[in-house]
Amino acid sequence: MKSCFIPVITMVFIGVVHSVGAQSSDLYIPLNIQKAYVNNTRSRDGTPGSLYWQNRADYKIDVEFDPVTRLLQGAEEITYYNNSPDTLRDLVLHLFPDLFKRGNARDYDVDYEEESEGVILQKVSINNNDLDLSYGSEAEERGHSSITIKLPSFLPPADTLTMQVSWQYTMNKGSHIRTGAVDSSGFFIAYFFPRIAVYDDVNGWNNFNYTGGVEFYNDFGNFDAAVTVPRDFIIWASGELQNPDSVLTEKYYRRYQLSLSSDSIIHIIDSTDYLNKDITSHNQKNIWKFRADNVSDFAFAVSNHYLWDATSLPVHKNSDRRVMINAAYNKNSADFYEVAGIARKGAEFMSADVPGVPFPFPRITIFNALDEMEYPMMVNLLSYENSHATLRVTLHEIFHSYFPFYMGMNETLYAWMDEGLTTFGTYLMVEALDSPGEARLSFYDDYKNHMGDFIDVPIFVVSDYLKRPVYLFNSYVKPAVFFLILRDVLGDELFKKALQEFMMRWHGKHPMPYDLFFTFMNVTGQNLDWLIQPWFFEYGYADLALKEIQLENNTYRITVEKKGHYPVPIDLQINYADGGTDTIHIGAMVWRDNITDYLTEKPAARKISSVELLNRIFVDADSMNDMLHIE
Repeated sequence: MKSCFIPVITMVFIGVVHSVGAQSSDLYIPLNIQKAYVNNTRSRDGTPGSLYWQNRADYKIDVEFDPVTRLLQGAEEITYYNNSPDTLRDLVLHLFPDLFKRGNARDYDVDYEEESEGVILQKVSINNNDLDLSYGSEAEERGHSSITIKLPSFLPPADTLTMQVSWQYTMNKGSHIRTGAVDSSGFFIAYFFPRIAVYDDVNGWNNFNYTGGVEFYNDFGNFDAAVTVPRDFIIWASGELQNPDSVLTEKYYRRYQLSLSSDSIIHIIDSTDYLNKDITSHNQKNIWKFRADNVSDFAFAVSNHYLWDATSLPVHKNSDRRVMINAAYNKNSADFYEVAGIARKGAEFMSADVPGVPFPFPRITIFNALDEMEYPMMVNLLSYENSHATLRVTLHEIFHSYFPFYMGMNETLYAWMDEGLTTFGTYLMVEALDSPGEARLSFYDDYKNHMGDFIDVPIFVVSDYLKRPVYLFNSYVKPAVFFLILRDVLGDELFKKALQEFMMRWHGKHPMPYDLFFTFMNVTGQNLDWLIQPWFFEYGYADLALKEIQLENNTYRITVEKKGHYPVPIDLQINYADGGTDTIHIGAMVWRDNITDYLTEKPAARKISSVELLNRIFVDADSMNDMLHIE
């Protein structure tokens, strides 16, 4: 439900929102965000407000998948908790597989034969009362990829309801958009179950149309899932496998158990094991049971021929908690033989260095499929011929375990929060685990061709209203550059302290951009409007130019001009006539007071032949003004 502002309240609020800890901030704040501060659900220092609330839903799911027909049939019980102060009269249920529903709009073309009837709802009941799902029923309104249900009895604050849903749909064979068949007997199955949409303190019901472009925004909950598949098929899924001894024969169960405590890579299933057809229990069908606590989604993958590597890693210095790391892959994917080891190194780096928070989930599986997409404890990942690409993308997708899944971010509105932070983190990981030369920012090459032109819009534009390639620029490369600059301004330790404080305050919740901005200001004691305002809210681009070099009083006076709008650091290379070089780094802080020229001096002990601007921040709209020669 949405509240309206009367002018006097809005004016009073704007007068007080400027106080951010000990700082003053004049960042633009939309009215719906202002409402959250008025209602004390969020605070101007970046912390959750004293009246912060968050709804949740717990799921018990039974699903059966037929690999031959690709028919998925499911039944679920949802327990929904209304922790809001509002009485809910409606309930919104997302049906994301309707992306493939015949006649639906989508951001990607799909083959005609891949279009389907979408999700067929066979039964919906609330508190054991069946709803009328017949055509024209007043009980529900079917939308693009959701259904709005009129509750037979309103749900008051602090109350719960129980919903039973049975459904089915046919999994897509091709047109693999984050989910579908990988080959004739391998499948990655995501967003497969009806789920209750997020009702939050900022926007009420988040009833977005899923068209395949932007990603997701889900509430946290506990998942108990039972997945039924034919004999010889293996299941990997979000959560912890509850019955390995029932679905695996003794030989493979022992290997599975060994991997839970092993620092080495255990080949649970190798290339010869399938020949014996003795991996799974000898029932006609097996039921694989999984449990995932306090996560925002559930996905699973199926194959009867994939190899399975596993290892585990201690991630918390003060406990014996270990994370099980799995790689499931086609034997012909040469790069995937290294993926479990890459993932192990990545999870170790993430836990100890960036972000420096112990890996948040007990499992992570990288499944060799046809996309580059993350889910809690599951990754859908392509195979690459370039080993550096394999490392980079594997690390990127695993880093998403923190953003958005540990943090509950709204990817439909602010994709830059999770993709930007993840691209930033990936850059640092590749620098450390591969080489600085292999560290790069996603989609940078494409962005450089459009930097400063008419499609280069502010980062804060809502993600769901952006098309590619603009969506990619605003979600990945531009915010990642911002975070690299912010880290350079604050220094590694202070940046890390502020980021960890943001994560401590908001993990398991639903942070919005201002919660991030104001936490950084609160922790650092600095007003960061000068950097945030242009990068997120204003049209512009980054462009530094060497304006002039003068020799006065045995000193070279070098003037750098900020021709572009965005503040960026200055990296100068001094080239001497004798063939030597020096570098000078000057942080973006020099542009804080809105100056356009910056003067730096260099003693003339050695003759300078030229000075050039190094593009270390990866964004510079005009490289033609980056060098000056001295005659």
